[in-house]
Amino acid sequence: MEHPALGGKKEDIDMEWSFDEDDQLWEKLRLDHGKQGTWEQGELCGWLRKKSSYGKKKWSSRWFVLDTPARKLLYFHKRTSKVEGGAIYMDHVEEIYPDSDLPTVFYVQNSNSGRKYAFEAASPNDRTRWLAGLGALVPGHRLPK
Repeated sequence: MEHPALGGKKEDIDMEWSFDEDDQLWEKLRLDHGKQGTWEQGELCGWLRKKSSYGKKKWSSRWFVLDTPARKLLYFHKRTSKVEGGAIYMDHVEEIYPDSDLPTVFYVQNSNSGRKYAFEAASPNDRTRWLAGLGALVPGHRLPK
């Protein structure tokens, strides 16, 4: 199946594969990052790569939605999925911070489980947008200078 971002059909959109296997697609999505933005209900949303906590710790693309009223970051395997693949409850986040060496990577530290989530945005500006949106829900969070 060919992805629409690479010239395929619109109805073929499916983001369930790992971008380790399809770096060309990720590069195309990085070029199209301006098309990300707000969810239908006005929440912050867009594609991010999330590093797996299991096995080989591969990076996989997921559609993320920051649900501000519910104070959680939801992710979906497809943009059109109705069922979430998982959630990070912002009330359990103690820290959000950018990677000091990689301009598109950032981390979310869960105080409940001790887990550190690693994310990659499509661009440095997109990373800043996510840091600001997530940080607004974490008491005492300050954007890096």
